[in-house]
Amino acid sequence: MTNTLRTYELNEFQKKMISDIKSLPRKNLHYITAQQSDKHPNLTLPEMKKLIRRAIRRYIQEANLNYYSGLENELVKFYCVFETKKEFSLSQRSEKITNDEVSLGLHFHLFITCPDNYPWICFTSLSYQILRELSSLPKKKKCISKYGYFKIEDLNENFVQYHTKQQALTNREMTETNLPV
Repeated sequence: MTNTLRTYELNEFQKKMISDIKSLPRKNLHYITAQQSDKHPNLTLPEMKKLIRRAIRRYIQEANLNYYSGLENELVKFYCVFETKKEFSLSQRSEKITNDEVSLGLHFHLFITCPDNYPWICFTSLSYQILRELSSLPKKKKCISKYGYFKIEDLNENFVQYHTKQQALTNREMTETNLPV
């Protein structure tokens, strides 16, 4: 395994973010990413957060006859990092002001799992539920242009850092989780 040379220091929030992601139960750990379209109306950050939570809640409600409020937070653990396109991120760091319009390109990296002793979640179905919710707003049905999902077999530091690469701009507002604070 090769170590990545880091040219910046992580702040305390970034260290906690990486620690929280690495603390997720590993047996059923999955990764979902979604990129918004450049050609269609996009979701806002609050809309994306709300729709991801709603998808998880609806999946758990439909899958459990004895559903009660908050069950989804017991059965599904997640940490989501929202990022912008590289060009937008770089434009925010630049001291030069340009008149060029740079697309926000809001997208997310969602690490999602369940307790190791609870094998009854079908993450393929949950992933589709999340995609359905993200595409559910009438004027924003075509907002998602790329969507990916897979099971993480080996969660290592390089993978986490690569998929949270805008760490210099990441703050609490650009994350969503149901882990204890």
